[in-house]
Amino acid sequence: MMKKNGFTLVEVVLVAALIAVVAGFMYSFIGQGLTLYSMGNESADEQQSLRQVLSEITNKARLTDAGDISVSANVLTIGSDVYELSDNKIMRNDSTIAYRIAEFEVSLNGTTSLLSISIKNTKGTQIQTSLSLAK
Repeated sequence: MMKKNGFTLVEVVLVAALIAVVAGFMYSFIGQGLTLYSMGNESADEQQSLRQVLSEITNKARLTDAGDISVSANVLTIGSDVYELSDNKIMRNDSTIAYRIAEFEVSLNGTTSLLSISIKNTKGTQIQTSLSLAK
């Protein structure tokens, strides 16, 4: 009687094929997970950039006398700093402080001294605030 001590070639090929199929599925799931992670991380970075710019502007406005703040054609002047949208960038005195910006809208209500700021990036994320200026 003959003893069977190993695997046949057919068994080895079938196992290798099954391992390849399972590895392919695992790779596609991992690839999708990495893509989603990258998209989420990029979105968080863009939102952080918007919040940072808005925070800088509002902090500067709070520390500046209301008489030194003006708005003209979506150009905000706070003391000696001028904030404006140019080529999808928010500029402060000709220095870029934010990229990929679609809209930068500012308004100043003279009777209530209410400064409103809205920033929207090219992907559609929008952040806005209003603050009352001290007279």
